[in-house]
Amino acid sequence: MDPNVPPLTEPHEEDSPQVAKKESHVAIIVLVILTLTVILAGILYLFFFLRSHKDLLTAAAVTNQPNTTEATQDTTTASSLDVPSLYSQADWQAVPADSHDNSLATLIYSTNNTQIILNGKYWTSEIENNTSMNVETYYFKTLKNEGWFGAGGAGTLQFADFSLTPPAADGPCGGIHSFLGYAGGSVRMVSVLGEKVPCQSASSVYTTPATDYTVFVSDPMKLSDIQKYVKSKG
Repeated sequence: MDPNVPPLTEPHEEDSPQVAKKESHVAIIVLVILTLTVILAGILYLFFFLRSHKDLLTAAAVTNQPNTTEATQDTTTASSLDVPSLYSQADWQAVPADSHDNSLATLIYSTNNTQIILNGKYWTSEIENNTSMNVETYYFKTLKNEGWFGAGGAGTLQFADFSLTPPAADGPCGGIHSFLGYAGGSVRMVSVLGEKVPCQSASSVYTTPATDYTVFVSDPMKLSDIQKYVKSKG
């Protein structure tokens, strides 16, 4: 044996546990990383799934809610909420809403007789020799063809859980005729006030009868907004 050659040494037995311990730590770290990766992937998948199906989930939630504004077989439904142009045989003037009281713009909601005042526009005109209720007849014929309710100016529009009553009045010197249209979850109203001038008794003879007219045309209003308003009134 060459004394200059170092003897071969056997591996120390105490090194083996350290190697095993190190490998165990690496395995744990890898397992933790894999677990976190799977959890993150699951979270991302759930996020993008909910995001892509948001409309469907929202629609399902709305569908499952009770529809208290649902029309019934007794609900008069219009084919359109479009309003015809003003009666062409009269000279109409637009007037501000505050120049009139709210009688032409008020619906009565059946629960507690709550008054619903609609937004809209007013026009006025005077028609001489108006012996045939020309304006009322014009709206009666036109809106009746569209399926509007109240072509006689009386009655209520029925829904599942409530009803709406448009304004109506009659007297020796005039009255209010109103027409209510319902379609697509919204309502719209046309009210016509006709007042004979000068106002005389029924036995008087009119030589040149005239009628002062006020026409109110509301904006469409959603039934859901009407119900929110009623609930706010408690």
